[in-house]
Amino acid sequence: GTQEEFFNTFNVLYESDKQIILTSDRPPKDIKNLEDRIRTRFEWGLLADVQPPNYELRIAIIKKKADEIGIKISEPLISYMAERLKNNIRQIEGVLKRLYALFSLTSTEISIEHINEAISIIDPGNIPTDALIERILGAVSRAYGISIDQMKSKKRNEPITKARQVAIYVIRKLTDLTISNIGEIFSLNHATVSFSISKVETNIKTLNNFEDEVEGIIREVKGE
Repeated sequence: GTQEEFFNTFNVLYESDKQIILTSDRPPKDIKNLEDRIRTRFEWGLLADVQPPNYELRIAIIKKKADEIGIKISEPLISYMAERLKNNIRQIEGVLKRLYALFSLTSTEISIEHINEAISIIDPGNIPTDALIERILGAVSRAYGISIDQMKSKKRNEPITKARQVAIYVIRKLTDLTISNIGEIFSLNHATVSFSISKVETNIKTLNNFEDEVEGIIREVKGE
């Protein structure tokens, strides 16, 4: 039904010579469950691959956004942030918001230690594994409405099992923990952890919207 309404709206705008701009994290041909008639219209126009900002642009973005929110960051620290924050603009915004919160509460001059702390929260690759695991469990808990204690319990009803399997998969994907290490978190044996990972991988390939669910959790964990 949503696609039908979108199709009709698209046609009305197109026939009225209106400009239409669409954004996505993948090209039309890779969008699952999209009707061919809509995919064709998506491919009518100019397809542009928007890459992450380069170093010079990241410098300019940091300066502009820092000025907008009213915090002062020295030139060397701006350069340091531009070197560290390479993924996307949302990552830069997240770090600046955390620095602003610190500055507004304490009026403390921003230091490299403050920046590193903010980056460690936004970028899971820079935080201790234990903290990263807690973040993953929290994100899965919020996504499925299942408590962390339930995920770690022996209960096996479908909602809890699904959340537990996704948590195991994401932990495996975002950390260097072995299957045995992950099993210790959930009091599960090697075979059960391996099965959980395989189950999620299969569901990603076969179930509608399941990949988006999992990727949404991963993006939340990464602060994107």
